[in-house]
Amino acid sequence: MRHLNKSVITIIACLWTSLAFGQAIPADSSSQRFGVVAAATGTTAGATATLPAVQGKITYICGFSVTPGSATAAITINVTVTGPTSPFTYSVGAPVTAVGTTGALLSQTFTPCVPASAPNTTIAVAAGALGAGGVNQDVNVSGYQFSPN
Repeated sequence: MRHLNKSVITIIACLWTSLAFGQAIPADSSSQRFGVVAAATGTTAGATATLPAVQGKITYICGFSVTPGSATAAITINVTVTGPTSPFTYSVGAPVTAVGTTGALLSQTFTPCVPASAPNTTIAVAAGALGAGGVNQDVNVSGYQFSPN
C-alpha cells in the first residue's frame, strides 16, 4: 500500500510540474500552453530577466530565483516583479564576500501561476544594482504563455 501511495504522489507531482511550467500541453483543440524561461546576469548595475509578450497570448509567471551576488560593501537589493496587475517586491542581502561567491538564494514559486495584467504583456523580474565591485548576480524566471482562443 505504501508503494502505491508513493506512485500516485509521483504522478500527481509530474502532472502539476508539467502544467505549472507549461510543457506545451494542449488545453483543448483551440488553445495551448507553451513554457517560457528567461535568465540574466548582472554585476554593478543589476539584472533583469523578462518573459516575452506574444500577440494574443497571456504570459504567466510560475516562479523565479535570484542569486544576489556580492559587492565591495554589503547591500540589500530589491527584487521586483512587474507585468502582473500589481507588482511584487522582495528584498535580499548581497554580502561582502570573496570574489566568486554570492549571497543567499531568493526563490519564489507562485501557485497558481500569476498572469500578466493583459494579453501581449511581458513579465520582468529585476534585481537591483549591486554597486561598486558587484559580481555574480543571476536572475532566472519560468512561466508559460496561454492562448485563450
